[in-house]
Amino acid sequence: MKSKLAKVFTYFFLSQILANVVYGYTFVQNIVLKHKVINDIINEGKVNSRDFSIDSPLNYLIPAYLGIKNTEIFLLFLFFITNIFLFLICYKIADLGKHSYLFLFGGWLVPSVWFIGYGDMLTVALTLFLIHEIIKNDQKNKLKIFTFSLLLVINHSALALGLLLSIFFLTKNEKKIQFIKIVLPTFFIGYFVNQQLKSNVGFDGRGRFRFLLNDGIVSNSLEIINKDFINIIYSGFLGFIILFIVTAILSDSPMMKKAYIPILISIVFTSISLDTSRIFSLLLVPVIYVSMIEYDKLNFKKYWTQNVIAFGVIATNLIIGTQHVYGYVREKSPFTEEPNIYDLIIKYIDSLLSGVLS
Repeated sequence: MKSKLAKVFTYFFLSQILANVVYGYTFVQNIVLKHKVINDIINEGKVNSRDFSIDSPLNYLIPAYLGIKNTEIFLLFLFFITNIFLFLICYKIADLGKHSYLFLFGGWLVPSVWFIGYGDMLTVALTLFLIHEIIKNDQKNKLKIFTFSLLLVINHSALALGLLLSIFFLTKNEKKIQFIKIVLPTFFIGYFVNQQLKSNVGFDGRGRFRFLLNDGIVSNSLEIINKDFINIIYSGFLGFIILFIVTAILSDSPMMKKAYIPILISIVFTSISLDTSRIFSLLLVPVIYVSMIEYDKLNFKKYWTQNVIAFGVIATNLIIGTQHVYGYVREKSPFTEEPNIYDLIIKYIDSLLSGVLS
């Protein structure tokens, strides 16, 4: 247990280097206005916004129920909770083998730290806990599968649909019926709860599924896909694409042979979303997870081969960069104009010290 905890903290330290030094934490666009929605819930018990992001009600209801009225405290809360989920991710991937730290070099980490306020880190954490129960634990604990699936759907129903479809195709053939029996009704329950939570606060705007019907959404998404397809594929994997290709070529695992279907599903869902690389990266998490499992099973004749592959993954991330497609290809977060988390932390620490030392 001690060795695993040491591994987890090492991974968390590595993830902080990537998140702070390489990518940079940023809040999603109009984060201050999103906090106004929370204050509306606290003060009036309802929302006065039609922003489709309210389709993820947990992002608003949890801070509202905690009574977080101060904007700066709200932003610090988002940063803190994001890092709690990142720690849980590190805890879960620590069981994926000797080189499991390479999971952190997948594309999912970029949107998770660039879009703070959308709950992407929670989505990744729930996906890992769910797929662990299905792949590693062979669906033995149905209650955990129900719980993680339910929370995933409540948090983001559209992403949950894509992720659950991907996991279904990665599930053992003899376990697929059991998966459907648990997850299908759970999806409808989660979707109902999602709708009810929004109804309770008077949200009457368009959810994510109806948002697709807005003029130009699908056509603009397809145009971006056509123009930047290679960048989108790379941004979803980042340097991990090297490990995926090696594993796909060398592994004779049935799971790796089925991994192409979830990739196609991810492309389809991405093609109807404007947050192009963000959606693709998050939907690839199940593929990256199973690739990590199967990579650890490969028997390389020369012991240094895996070290060379690991170096290639890390070097690719650092040299090529993110290539993140959000309207166009970006190397830095598109939300640098939003409040700076580091300034907020320094300001908060300064206020604490002034209260203690004065």
